Amino acid sequence: MTAYVWAISPYASHLLYHKWYMDDGAVAGSEKAVARVITILSELGPQLGLFLNVSKCEVFSKGNMNSFPPGMKRSNTPNMEVLEAPIGDILFCAKFFANQRAKANVLLSRLQQVGSKDPQVAYLLLRFCGSFCKMVHLARSTPPSLVAEGLGIFDRDIRRCFTECTSVDVSDVAWMQAQLSPSRGGLGLRSLRLHSSACFIASMGHFGIAFGENHHLEQSLIEFNGAVEGMEGIGLQDIIDAPPHQRQLSSMIEDHQFKIIFDHTSSPANCARLLSVSSPHASAWLSVMPTPHKNLHLDPPEFQMAQKWWLGLDTSQNGSSCSFCPSHALDPLGHHALTCKSGGDSIFRHNSLRDTFWESYILLPNWEFGKPAALDFTITSALNPSTLNEASVMAGFAASAAEVRKHVANDEKCSRLGWVCIPLSVETYGCWGEEAGRCLDRLATRIATRTGCPKSSAVSGLYGRLSIGLIRANARALLASLACHSVAAYLASLSSSDFDKSFNLHLSESIALFNELVPAADSITEELLATSNLRQHTLSSKIEDRQLFDLSSPAHRARLLSVSSRHAASWLTVIPSPGLNLHLEPNEFQVAIKWWLGMDVSFGSCCPYCLNHRLDPLGHHALTCKHGGDVVLRHNSLRDVFVESCHRACLGGQVEVGSGLGLDRLHFRPADVLVNNWHLGKPAAFDLTVTSPLNPIILTEAGVRCGSSALFAEARKHNANDSKCAELGWVCIPLAVESYGCWGTEAQQSFSRLAARLAIQMGCS
Repeated sequence: MTAYVWAISPYASHLLYHKWYMDDGAVAGSEKAVARVITILSELGPQLGLFLNVSKCEVFSKGNMNSFPPGMKRSNTPNMEVLEAPIGDILFCAKFFANQRAKANVLLSRLQQVGSKDPQVAYLLLRFCGSFCKMVHLARSTPPSLVAEGLGIFDRDIRRCFTECTSVDVSDVAWMQAQLSPSRGGLGLRSLRLHSSACFIASMGHFGIAFGENHHLEQSLIEFNGAVEGMEGIGLQDIIDAPPHQRQLSSMIEDHQFKIIFDHTSSPANCARLLSVSSPHASAWLSVMPTPHKNLHLDPPEFQMAQKWWLGLDTSQNGSSCSFCPSHALDPLGHHALTCKSGGDSIFRHNSLRDTFWESYILLPNWEFGKPAALDFTITSALNPSTLNEASVMAGFAASAAEVRKHVANDEKCSRLGWVCIPLSVETYGCWGEEAGRCLDRLATRIATRTGCPKSSAVSGLYGRLSIGLIRANARALLASLACHSVAAYLASLSSSDFDKSFNLHLSESIALFNELVPAADSITEELLATSNLRQHTLSSKIEDRQLFDLSSPAHRARLLSVSSRHAASWLTVIPSPGLNLHLEPNEFQVAIKWWLGMDVSFGSCCPYCLNHRLDPLGHHALTCKHGGDVVLRHNSLRDVFVESCHRACLGGQVEVGSGLGLDRLHFRPADVLVNNWHLGKPAAFDLTVTSPLNPIILTEAGVRCGSSALFAEARKHNANDSKCAELGWVCIPLAVESYGCWGTEAQQSFSRLAARLAIQMGCS
């Protein structure tokens, strides 16, 4: 650029205007003056290593333009393209914008294909590559009044793409929220029509020339001041005195849009929701890079449900009952589903956040002034009736109230122990309490110091991991409360409106899923869906009829829940290695597959150890019979694998350790495996127990809740061993597993910790 300007500087006084950016420039003046500039550049440019590409140059004049070199584009109309921006009349600019929109639609159509497999990835690509950012250059260089119609059409393209990518049909109010930035509770899908005036004004303000009679700028100012009606607008003199940045103007527009949404919300619950989602770091999950191996990814159903819930759409499927407590109707905003104590999702969510915090590898015994910190996670709802009125006018009130409750409950106890009580409270929408914010900021500082990364990266990474864990747990709770009725709601929404079945990527998959859930006589087809107005109540009733039919086999339901639990199916992916004892003999593998699939393994015979007992088809008696010695063999086999892993992790481990509490308790062995210095300097007494989800005592609950049998076994072990282990200064940790491979919560936590130690020792991931 400097070379070009230097080359024509002696002749610049003869030009009306000339501006350069890198090797692109614009020159204006009389035909003679402009032609002279072309000649100078052609003659002096090669001496500087600059060669004028005549074929890429374009000249506009109402004269004959004979003074210009052949091969240069000529135009007698005031329409041209400069730096991918249209300059000309309204028809030319509109046509140019339409062509750019057509190119953008190619990307949007491909994003819809991505969305059929991974809506989270499709959303992020849409937000950062395919929406407002795709057209921001045009918005800054083209007066909005010349492309007003195209701006609105592009916004509709983005809305349609979002709907197809996520299968979330948003209302107009929800879409207004989605167009806000994440910091204001939106999805960052900014409206091009609404912000185009801010783009153009900011661009003109920093252009550096006298404005004169610029009616396009005046029109943009009128549009902008209309978009922030009720707020202090800006005038032409304001732009001349202090040219505003686009971010500043867009922020004013978004503040006004948020105020419109908030003021038109009649429900205190929705007001509380809007304040909570717009709090600092609440929307961190929306910017997390989807990384499955780092547990930073949401499955399609989780992401779709999270988007609906975040935008305040109905997640209750028209007030259906909670699947865990049928007497309770679900509310549209999901408050009951996220606070229901019956399904275990609240505990899962709490533990997920706690474990994410623990994984930051920051020791807490010396947290503040040499004192240990007792960090207590608590998750509360901004929609809780006890705090709803205050939460609807003050962001973070529910989190602050939860902090106060924790202090009242724990301060005195922590003080006696010399600890500092720090409640880490967060609302279900992601609004953190003040103390949690300070604690996490301090933790991020320590992470940045240890890893050498910028503090801003440590802050975004920490909040991102916590936020994605919170949202995942919330989505799972919402989905669990609805059970399998979501497919009925989706098909009913398609049936009640016109749709193009060839374009809908989820239609065939959803129909197939529904037909699997209902008897063959109640199955539906695409033709039936297109020609009949099927109601959600009708479709859900068909699913419930099938569920009632399946209630005759609670054992099969318990089996399915157990085999589908986390890590239960690990044996199916193990590389067969006889030398490592990782191989099943042919007859072992055959009967294992039959038993895993719920086929009859009894052969109608009696137990060979207790002949008066006939074997059951699912093998419950065979796996729990005390007479053959197989129960002991299975227990000892698992115990030995655990001991070997402890030794490989350099933790040691003693097998079958006695109590040493006297002759009256000589036969009591509190630990199958005793590991010294497991937690806070205390030894851990690990007690392995294998239980069956088909046990009649727990069968009913195991048929509706995964892992119930393992949790019940953990409770039994704690009741039997806690007091005895406490006398010895040990920590009692039951390792409970169901016969189908569903591990208890404490076992999973212990294995996670052991795996981390193994990874360090072996140098693997």
